[in-house]
Amino acid sequence: MKIKICSRSVLEKMSGSGFGPRTAVISITDVNEKEVRFYREPDFLLRLCFDDINSPFDMYGDARKLAVNLFSREQADQLAEFVFHCKDHIDILICQCRWGYSRSAAVAAAVREYFFQSGMKIFSDEEYYPNLYVFRETLKALKRISNLESRKMKVSVYSRKAVEKLIQEGFPDKTAVISFYDPETSGHIYEDYCPVDYKGKTDRLIRVPLHDIDLSVLPDFGLTYETYFPEADHVAKFIYSVKEDGYDIICQCEYGESRSSGCAAAILEHFYGTGISIFADYRYYPNQVVYHKILEALEAYKGKS
Repeated sequence: MKIKICSRSVLEKMSGSGFGPRTAVISITDVNEKEVRFYREPDFLLRLCFDDINSPFDMYGDARKLAVNLFSREQADQLAEFVFHCKDHIDILICQCRWGYSRSAAVAAAVREYFFQSGMKIFSDEEYYPNLYVFRETLKALKRISNLESRKMKVSVYSRKAVEKLIQEGFPDKTAVISFYDPETSGHIYEDYCPVDYKGKTDRLIRVPLHDIDLSVLPDFGLTYETYFPEADHVAKFIYSVKEDGYDIICQCEYGESRSSGCAAAILEHFYGTGISIFADYRYYPNQVVYHKILEALEAYKGKS
C-alpha cells in the first residue's frame, strides 16, 4: 500500500483524470470549507471535517469554537476503521487536506508508522509540517482499532462433509453453529437424511430447515420473499447473543456453498463491512435471498437494541 499526500487542488485534478481501480482517499476539510467534489469517486472514500488545530490547549481564536472543530476521538476511530477496512483491497491511499502539508501529512505519517515503522520519513521531509495532535490521535486510534480487529468474531462456512470431519478431528471451543438443512418436502432427500449431529460439540446451535432456492423460484414453492425464511429474526437474535458472549460462528449447509455462505456474508457485512469477501470467493455461490433476509434482520435487531 503506497501512501500519498496532496492538497485540495491536486486531488481535484486527479479526480478529473480518474482514480485507479484500487485507490482509497481520506479527504479532510475545514469546518467552513466545502467538501471536495469528485467527477468520479474512488473505490473507497472517507470525508472528515476538522480544523488544523495542534492541541486542545491551543487557545488562539474562540475556545468554544475550538472544542467543536478539534479532531475528535470518534473521528480518529472512524479514520482507523476505514484504513483497516480497505487496506487489503487497495494499492494507494491518498491523504488530502486544504494545503497538503499538515493534517494530511499527519494522517499519512501515522499510517506509515503503524504499518511500516516509517512515519519519521514524513517528519524529516521539509515539504511537510505534520499536525502533531492529529498524528498522535490517529496512531493511538490505529492501535486501539487493531486490538478490536484482533478480537473479531471468526465466521466460517462449512459443508456437511467438512463439518463432520471437523467434529471427528476436534471441534473448536466457543464456536456457535447455524446449521441449514433441507426440509422434509425437498424431493432429493435420501431416506435416512437428518441434520448434522452436534451433540456434545457446542452449546450454541440453531438449526434452520430451508429450501436453497432463489427469488424467481419462490412462487413454485408457494412462498414469497416475506414468507421465505421466517426464522431470520430468530437467527439474528442468536447471532448477536453469541457475538456478545465471545463466540465464533460456523455457518453450515449441505454443500457449504449457498445458504451457509449467504448467511456468513450477511454477518460479515453487518458487523465488519466485509461481506464482499464471500461473494468474491470462487468457492461460494451465496444465496442472495438468505443474505438479504439475514442482513435485514440483523439491522432491525440492532435498531431495537
